Amino acid sequence: MNARYDPHYHVKIGATLRPLRKENYLIIGSGGAVHNLYRNVWKPMVLYRDSLGQETPPGLWALDFRQATEDAITRNSGPKLRRAMIRLMRHPQYRAAQATDDHFMPALFCAGAAGDWEDSGTTNILGAETWELTNMCNSQYTLGSYASVGKCENVKFMSASA
Repeated sequence: MNARYDPHYHVKIGATLRPLRKENYLIIGSGGAVHNLYRNVWKPMVLYRDSLGQETPPGLWALDFRQATEDAITRNSGPKLRRAMIRLMRHPQYRAAQATDDHFMPALFCAGAAGDWEDSGTTNILGAETWELTNMCNSQYTLGSYASVGKCENVKFMSASA
């Protein structure tokens, strides 16, 4: 990752990796849409060693940005996906959801890799999600269609993580 966290730069890196999809590489990005360690509630972890126990619901700021992220990913594909993901960094709750940009940049790598014209019209789906430490949301998305880029045998893995 580039230390300046320019979103356009990170989308371009993902776009550079895009041809690897046709060689049966599965590109995985690991980050967090709502990942501000300063705003988490640590009490359940300290008292019970349980990060998933929710004594209180997430803050409205976290729910708002989490929903904006889901909308950007599931309602867009192709180049629109890239633009929607970059726009999230201007969302009013972005800085509340991200104390630093390093946990968001892997999502931009993936948007670049799955945001080509040939990906227009594909469906991006939210597959699983957990909340932990009250205000941290871990959402797992599938961008594009793996079946359209190759067979499932001989899959090669490439990971971008924060």
